[in-house]
Amino acid sequence: MKRKNLKNFDALEKIDTAFATNDLVRVCRAIDQTIVRFSSVTEVANAAQIDRTTLYRAFRITKGPALGTVIRVLEVLGFRLVVNVKNGTQHVAIAKQRARVISKALKCENPVMLYEAFAAITRQQENVTAFAKKVAISREAAYRLFSGAKSPRLKTLIAYLDALGLRFSVSRITHAKKVSLRISER
Repeated sequence: MKRKNLKNFDALEKIDTAFATNDLVRVCRAIDQTIVRFSSVTEVANAAQIDRTTLYRAFRITKGPALGTVIRVLEVLGFRLVVNVKNGTQHVAIAKQRARVISKALKCENPVMLYEAFAAITRQQENVTAFAKKVAISREAAYRLFSGAKSPRLKTLIAYLDALGLRFSVSRITHAKKVSLRISER
């Protein structure tokens, strides 16, 4: 049991370190490697209610997986996404408030609440066009991004948070809802 907890801690640290870089490739590689360390990719896919093939591909495509996929997979691994303020961010008080709002919505596991939080923050921007350029999307796309029709891609959300002086992080779920899986000795 201690060995599993140690590996779980190592996985948490590895994924969190990858998120701290805001580098999509590093984030996807860290999550993918953690999935592979579990006893069966099929078990992870089933527990996350994702097709096995989709899971294999999700963390290996250029744009990265959709946010919903990331959330479900991390939950199966025993983790949850949270948002933190990046080091060196200006307007720290505003950034902390935005981080709390987004983290609270992530914790509620309600996509509508999450998208509404992101949409409200988008509307708060003084210059949405300039903000959208920082995210590398159009002004219209910035408003449509959180319409709820499709789960946004992780790549876009990393850029979105970065433009706000925020970043994703992971924390351990104290009471996992999903099937508890064994980590293999690989």
